[in-house]
Amino acid sequence: MIVAVASGSVGKGDKAAPEKTEALNSKHVVDLYEIGGDIETGGDILTETKVPSPTISSYCAGKGSKENGGNAASVGHRYGFGNTEEKYRVKVFGCKERGRPRDGPLDHSTGKGWVKHVEGDYPDRHAKGSRLDIILLESYGGASPHTRAIVRRYARHASAKGVTDRTKYGATRASPKSFYNHHMQRLVKAAVVGDAKNIRMQVNCHRQWLHHWATA
Repeated sequence: MIVAVASGSVGKGDKAAPEKTEALNSKHVVDLYEIGGDIETGGDILTETKVPSPTISSYCAGKGSKENGGNAASVGHRYGFGNTEEKYRVKVFGCKERGRPRDGPLDHSTGKGWVKHVEGDYPDRHAKGSRLDIILLESYGGASPHTRAIVRRYARHASAKGVTDRTKYGATRASPKSFYNHHMQRLVKAAVVGDAKNIRMQVNCHRQWLHHWATA
């Protein structure tokens, strides 16, 4: 999707070689980047991708602690992305301090209390004028509102006058012909299929272990 309308160099980070993207962000390896891709500022675009499961293994009540302030709560039973979006947005973007330590941890029911400053994984973006996006798709196929907004932004850019859309659309009658639908379908498919492949791999690992244990 990014390459389809890119005006600068596009690349992927490598956790085995963090020095390759250290100039873009020193704390955390960048997942995807486009040099000079922000058409509004001319800055670089850094993209972090997350595909968490909405059925998280541990429940977080969001009560926080006296030392660290408020904490994100697991509320996926109340609304979509309630177990994932806030958690990963704080991790990636960071969070400004709110309130005072003597107020006690944030109380989600009242909105009052202390939230500790969190630096986030991309602190260098402010000094370097980079734009940071997070593509968050749950493993069941749900796309967060922020993710849908990012795809819409690229879709608007693709339809602008003079812009070349390099997307390779499907040839069948049922294939989507709009930039947004095409790339959203592919993003969701990648999340679901990738998770299914990982499950199958883990099942095979357990079967191998059980076979080894039974024959030992």
